[in-house]
Amino acid sequence: MNSRMQTVFFFIFVVFPVLEIFLLGRVSAHIGLGDTLILLVFAAFLGAYLIRVQGKITLLRVQEALAQGRTPTAEMLDGVMVFFAGVLFLIPGFLSDLLGFVLFFPLTRWVVTRMVLSGVQGSLRSRAARTRNSPGKGMGSRGIEGSEGAQDAEIIG
Repeated sequence: MNSRMQTVFFFIFVVFPVLEIFLLGRVSAHIGLGDTLILLVFAAFLGAYLIRVQGKITLLRVQEALAQGRTPTAEMLDGVMVFFAGVLFLIPGFLSDLLGFVLFFPLTRWVVTRMVLSGVQGSLRSRAARTRNSPGKGMGSRGIEGSEGAQDAEIIG
């Protein structure tokens, strides 16, 4: 596992929960435990509702795109982002709710989608360059399992 992935996992499984607990404590101290719990339960119900409703809307949009003969890439990405927004609302905590709101609104969802796609494309290009420049690994000049006559794959983008 590379150091970038370790950093991401550290943030998701250590830093994020600590921040969530800290914020829950601060909000609870400010508005009271009962009101804090009501907000968390409301956010969870909102998340479940979003997943259900937006899932149906995404399915209809995908079917519409397919009926028009288009590949429903944008519709699928949009649906995945809204699904993640709903999941974030289900997680108890205010930081996850804030991130859920970011993914819920179309303008900010579009920005996040572009950032994710850019990162994925950069990662794929980097992997392709490493594979191409290191003979004997991956699908270099010898192809899979050393088969003869295979050519290098190239990512166009």
